Amino acid sequence: MPGKRKRQAYDNAFKIRVIEFAENLINNSAAEREFGISEKRIENYRNYMYI
Repeated sequence: MPGKRKRQAYDNAFKIRVIEFAENLINNSAAEREFGISEKRIENYRNYMYI
């Protein structure tokens, strides 16, 4: 099937970098621009980190 994209998986080290970046700025949208991933995904990373 042409045009079908493979699902992107990120390792834990990348997720931790994103979380730390977002928490230092208290701003998910800046982290979204910096790392090229959705703001919702960053929000999920931050929420799951504290479970």
